Amino acid sequence: MEFDSCPTKYVLYGGAAGPGKSHAARWALYRRALRIPKFEALLLRKTFPELEKTHLRRMAQDAELLGTDFVESKRIMKFRNGSLIECGHMEDAAAVQKYLSTEYDCIVPDEGATFEPQPLLELSTRARSSKPQVLTEGGARFWVVSNPGGPASSMLLDFFIDHEPDYEAYPALKDAYKPAQWTYIPPTLAD
Repeated sequence: MEFDSCPTKYVLYGGAAGPGKSHAARWALYRRALRIPKFEALLLRKTFPELEKTHLRRMAQDAELLGTDFVESKRIMKFRNGSLIECGHMEDAAAVQKYLSTEYDCIVPDEGATFEPQPLLELSTRARSSKPQVLTEGGARFWVVSNPGGPASSMLLDFFIDHEPDYEAYPALKDAYKPAQWTYIPPTLAD
């Protein structure tokens, strides 16, 4: 199963380095942005230099192929149908706060295991939408793309793979966590 066609809201697309998870995530966002007018997505890396090396350079090139505009100074790809993909980082508390007041149709933390667990989970609550076409396609999504290793690794394992979250560490999720909505999809070299 391709991760972007998975019907669950929360998807961890993770495993060993090599299959092109970052590339796959970016192009999954492009497909949705082209298909859904006024689609709004957030693509994140832990630090700005990582964002620049992994996504920003490539998005400038991809914009030419897609016939879209990439506004480098704002780190936003704008589509002709009003869709947009915003890029950002979660390097510090101020950066995290920027995203908590906005609703996104899809949020993709790339290398999600490198993020701090609590802000990552808080960010997941901002994947929500009232747009009819987004709702028709199953609602907003939170796709974590990652290799193993990093501060959020055990949280990702608990939520997406073992389906046994630590409710002492995350008490607010005790009544809200529904295991069937948290899916792990391992990438393969064929991807």
